[in-house]
Amino acid sequence: MTTARDIVIDAIDESGALGVGQTPLSEDVTKIFRRLQRMIGAWNQKRWLVPSLQDISFVADGSKSYTIGIGGDIDIQRPNQVKAAYVIQRNTGQTPVSLPLTPIFAYEDYALIAIKDLASLPDHYFYDGAFPLGNFYPYPIPNSTYELHIVIQ
Repeated sequence: MTTARDIVIDAIDESGALGVGQTPLSEDVTKIFRRLQRMIGAWNQKRWLVPSLQDISFVADGSKSYTIGIGGDIDIQRPNQVKAAYVIQRNTGQTPVSLPLTPIFAYEDYALIAIKDLASLPDHYFYDGAFPLGNFYPYPIPNSTYELHIVIQ
């Protein structure tokens, strides 16, 4: 299996920075690996480099918020942002209809909501990209008859 160290050493070799038979110092490998991580992080921020978006779905359970990240309520890699969100009412008996959720872009705007514990069909969401777990706040708070979808890179 190829390791990150193998990739870094191959990159150093391809760049011509080493002579025949030379091996890079471990400090150089570490420094180049950090640069590789930063480069991949920068690529993640550029939408045109992302081949697709993912639609992550989960059934609401009446919670005010859901944690997103490894080990969270939604156990995926924590996204920097939610690109879109929508809700589906599950108990209609008919063809489900997707209703878009309008983003609330700032916590200050979310804080202005007077009754945060209102339970109903959600029409807005706020995503707090905290680390290590982000927080997704649908508003009003949906119960288990609703399926929430978030669209991420």
